[in-house]
Amino acid sequence: MKTFLRYVIVGLSVNVSAYLIYILITSLWDQPKVVMTILYLIGVSSSFYFNRRWAFGHTGSSRVAIFKYIVTHLAGYILNLSLMIFFVDHLGYPHQLIQAMGFVIVALFVFVTFNFFVFPKQSVFSRKM
Repeated sequence: MKTFLRYVIVGLSVNVSAYLIYILITSLWDQPKVVMTILYLIGVSSSFYFNRRWAFGHTGSSRVAIFKYIVTHLAGYILNLSLMIFFVDHLGYPHQLIQAMGFVIVALFVFVTFNFFVFPKQSVFSRKM
């Protein structure tokens, strides 16, 4: 639970500000998928350290973790983009609503993936003796 709460704190600090910037930029420039892509890249690059060290307390290899982190966020980006294409382009929902829902859906996907794939807790059996 402590890990999840720390993940939420990191995620909220990054995503709330990103969403507000998204709303501002898309109100001036009607390219929601481009804006989402740029902000996604900025958010990903700015939150690695805080998620690895503070939220998940990961002490394993940073090289392996960063590779898995990038793969996870690539999958999260594809999920987010797919939501935008399907619900905005095909069904006509407002992009602001879908992007807000996308933040939540992608955040839950990323948390589960971080917890079990990117920053797993070292098991008793995998420790060096």
